[in-house]
Amino acid sequence: MRRAMTSIENLQRWAANPPSRGELYAAAAAYVNGARGEAVEALYRGLAPVVHMVAFALSYGSRDRYEDLAQDGFAFLGDWVGRLPKRAVARRVSIARLFLADLQVYLEDQMAMERGGVTVSAAMARFMRQVAAIQRRLVGEGRKATPEAIAAEIARPKDGRRGREADPERVSWALQLLHVLELDRPVGEEGSTTIGELIADERYDPAAAFEAALEEDEARKTLAELEAAARLGAEEEEAIEAFKRLGFVPKALRAAYDRAQAKLRWAAGLGGAAAAA
Repeated sequence: MRRAMTSIENLQRWAANPPSRGELYAAAAAYVNGARGEAVEALYRGLAPVVHMVAFALSYGSRDRYEDLAQDGFAFLGDWVGRLPKRAVARRVSIARLFLADLQVYLEDQMAMERGGVTVSAAMARFMRQVAAIQRRLVGEGRKATPEAIAAEIARPKDGRRGREADPERVSWALQLLHVLELDRPVGEEGSTTIGELIADERYDPAAAFEAALEEDEARKTLAELEAAARLGAEEEEAIEAFKRLGFVPKALRAAYDRAQAKLRWAAGLGGAAAAA
């Protein structure tokens, strides 16, 4: 598995000036045409910035969470690129768009698993409904509803429209989620209790959950300040530098500049003497 390469400089650059989605597509499309092996390697390198940026956006300023998500994202990228059909390797921006959507859904699902809950994205919910409908139909026809069989049904053309490719592993994951969600079914004579309420969650610590909520709230506030600092734009930053060269910086611009620098150091994990410097 390829490991995500991280650095304080990249964190500072992304926090100060997050790229637009169009720039992400352009970075993801930066690979050359050629033999499949070379194109796949070039595609992997081109999509690497997308992994870093999505992981950073979902980490809310936490460096540890960012590194974990980036590693999961690179593992997903290796599998995702390896499953691309030959005819798709030559396509550029459309591949970047597809990967960006798939990666965000995958990492959000991973975060939901780590939180110990079942938080399903809208895209995953639609996919689960499709899987459940095909599963019921196959069982009704007396066929085995295996992940491979369900994936084949999803890929089959319908009403003159081309079906979409489905990974049996993702179908298997959807089936597992459907099984877990059955814990929400009511039980008992009155039906006021669910199966899930009868199962104790030994992993839940109220004190730890409260502390984590406080930390996440602080991280969100910090990210909001970083985004506000980034909205100053290139013109304002150039103006600050020009004023500095002249030895004069307006008080408001100086305060905004200092706050942005302090938050960048915090986001990069620098503290103590480094922050004081």
